[in-house]
Amino acid sequence: MRKLTDLVQNSLGKKDKYDRNVQVTEFMKDGIYRTMSNGVFVASKKVHDYSDLHLFGLPEGFEGVRLLIDKIPFKYWIMVLDFYKDVYEKHGTEASVLFYYNHADLDIPQYYPDGIVQDGRLIVYCPKQRNTGVRSKFDDEQMRWLEDNTYPILETHSHHVMKTFFSTIDDLNEQRFMFYGVYGEINTYDNFKLRYMYQGEHVEVPTTTLFEFPDWASDRGDVNDNEKVIDLVDIEKGCFKNTHSYPDCWFNQIDRSVDLDPVEMRVVMSEEVLY
Repeated sequence: MRKLTDLVQNSLGKKDKYDRNVQVTEFMKDGIYRTMSNGVFVASKKVHDYSDLHLFGLPEGFEGVRLLIDKIPFKYWIMVLDFYKDVYEKHGTEASVLFYYNHADLDIPQYYPDGIVQDGRLIVYCPKQRNTGVRSKFDDEQMRWLEDNTYPILETHSHHVMKTFFSTIDDLNEQRFMFYGVYGEINTYDNFKLRYMYQGEHVEVPTTTLFEFPDWASDRGDVNDNEKVIDLVDIEKGCFKNTHSYPDCWFNQIDRSVDLDPVEMRVVMSEEVLY
């Protein structure tokens, strides 16, 4: 019967002979390997903080996001922003819109067709939701089907006229391996922050990591001479004009019949102080 140490030797193969009573550490392309006296070997991404990884002849790694799908067109970033502006104007609340990728090109069942926008394999979905001034809650059959059968790409929500940041509630809720975005200070600056969650860590990245922003839209410091910008951007306020580019039926997805209960109202009042 082969010993586990034999498997270690064949797996690593750097040292001619392994002694069961001697610990050996070797640097491989995918990490640091160590044989133990009981025949077990372990692999670690990082055991020591080396200032120069080239010391071991290793290639320089890449830390960040590399998309395997096309970036989301800019028009959908604007579509969601327009929707959030009108939600705040009509209801004074937050709202949510989700993005999915239909990798298997499946036929989408129409549980709530009012919320769905499809562009090839990209799906933009406004779920059934109940919103307050500081909270957006959503869950429906359509969303659950999309979660089970397509790839969740991005979850966005609005902070409307409040500051653009990820709250402690967001930190607790946004725990899956995907992107998360928040719109804030709409009607004045139209700010947006984007991050992803991976291995328990939230990492903020530029909006252009996921969205195909035109140059004039991602850098609005010098846009006065661009006619296309004048059509879409309010130069005086420094924000994008509301072109109402979203489907009107998205408002059918918002539950407007439920008033805030006293407990939730106290939460809203206390959290507004944080914003």
